[in-house]
Amino acid sequence: MSSGKRRVPQKEKDQVINLFKSNRVDEALIKLIALLDTHPSDHELHYLAGMIHGSQYRYVEAVESFEEAVRFNPKHGESHFELGLSHVAFCRFNKALARFQKAGKLNYNLKETNAYLQKIKKVAKPKDVTLSTCLIVKNEEKHLATCLKSVQAISDEIVVVDTGSEDRTVEIAQELGAKVFHYEWQKDFAAARNFANEQASSDWILQLDADEELFPEDQGKVRELIHQGKCNGAYLALHNRVSSTFGENQPSVHYLVRLYRNNGDCYFINPIHEVLQICGEVLPVDINILHHGYNLDRNYLDKKKERNAEILYKRLEENPDSVTTLFYLCMMHIGKKEFDLAASFGKQALEKISADDVGKQHLYLMLLNNLALISVEKKDHEAAKQYCLEAIKINVNYLDPYYFLGVTYVQKQKPELAKETFQNYLKKHKEITSKPVFNLFASSSDTYLYQVYHFLGKIYRKEGESSRAKEMLLKSVKSNRRFWIGLVDLGYLCVDCKDYLAAADYFDRAIKIARKNPQVNEDNPLLWADFTNAVKAYARVLQELRSRQVA
Repeated sequence: MSSGKRRVPQKEKDQVINLFKSNRVDEALIKLIALLDTHPSDHELHYLAGMIHGSQYRYVEAVESFEEAVRFNPKHGESHFELGLSHVAFCRFNKALARFQKAGKLNYNLKETNAYLQKIKKVAKPKDVTLSTCLIVKNEEKHLATCLKSVQAISDEIVVVDTGSEDRTVEIAQELGAKVFHYEWQKDFAAARNFANEQASSDWILQLDADEELFPEDQGKVRELIHQGKCNGAYLALHNRVSSTFGENQPSVHYLVRLYRNNGDCYFINPIHEVLQICGEVLPVDINILHHGYNLDRNYLDKKKERNAEILYKRLEENPDSVTTLFYLCMMHIGKKEFDLAASFGKQALEKISADDVGKQHLYLMLLNNLALISVEKKDHEAAKQYCLEAIKINVNYLDPYYFLGVTYVQKQKPELAKETFQNYLKKHKEITSKPVFNLFASSSDTYLYQVYHFLGKIYRKEGESSRAKEMLLKSVKSNRRFWIGLVDLGYLCVDCKDYLAAADYFDRAIKIARKNPQVNEDNPLLWADFTNAVKAYARVLQELRSRQVA
């Protein structure tokens, strides 16, 4: 490596800039890193690195790069200016003020620099509001780095409470600058979270799990909310990645209070599925967290279920009237396909609350939906219908019951009612998507979307409405690109229309996807039958095409 004093030819810098401007970011970074390796003290290269990292929401790396630029050239006004912008983006106005003042003294972009200085002086507080991100962890080496990197730029400190990791979890946390504390696991998540909160020294707390990450585009929103300080806490949207028979579905979404003031008044209760007790105003906000926990490997999920079951049943023993415990036991047994047991817990919980109880109405609705799901699985059509209709009557924006009501009508061979229900689902989905409505209940409206399109496609096909059937089936496979059965039905539709070339293409694509799906085997007779029928249909279509060529 050279001393770094030799200047980089402008031509090479221009190559990086042109790659960056052409959105070839990865190539630009590779070229830039190679140049920095031979010219580590070139401030312009560090400045370019900051600009590229910032464009990709990598704010920690961007700030580090700009700081390196001014370290090697304290008079580089552009880097001081960009550091000021970075601090403004995260409402660290006092830090921004210092950087813009430095840029102004260097006569850099005076008109814009002075404009920012005037704006900042109006909104800056004597001290920038601070944020602690708190986590409790155990054996999370696979996920922790992604989580911490998603909040590094906005956190003034990261508190990681380890409950007995045997892998590299602690080392990873320390490498990424977290303060690590050790806590003896007591089979009580609330107690562990309260311990984590006690270690936090900032004005606000953001609570995350290791298998979660903040949406990159929402980092600035967190800082803006705590700077404005108009509430004591905020409901954030958790987007839960969900695996299915046909690969990963669109996430289900629910809201939890994950951002709150560190004023000593907030604390968690319940040893599992803990709930934050908070006083004062709590607002729903457009800040989003991606949760990977329902889309991880089977062994990890099985261990998690065993741990949760032990805590839930102990909780039930101590408090048999706990609605939340009964609710989560119902959910747990649905996941294990133990529908009779799930129904028992669901009905017990439902008897203990009222739809008129505003604070628990979301639980009431989700219990109705769970019982509808169970009834659909057990082919108890009348019960499923009643649960769905009651839920829809209470809240027309809760789409999950529309789905199960439509499935019930399909099972009862009432295609007109099924079609009407699924059409209502799509109508409501469009309304909610265009104008989101905040609700505490978990919503799987996007998760079920591809199946709604598929059911409608099959209904329209039976009715002979080929164009509408094709439209719905195409939307189905677009919503879930691993949904090979939708491609199979497109193949059948093309056969109906004697478009054998298109049919062959759909069957071919479906079969290739199905062969990569581990659930398509003889142990799953329904899926296996769909697959073997598709293979036979494909063979017939190829034979038809060959016979036409001969003719």
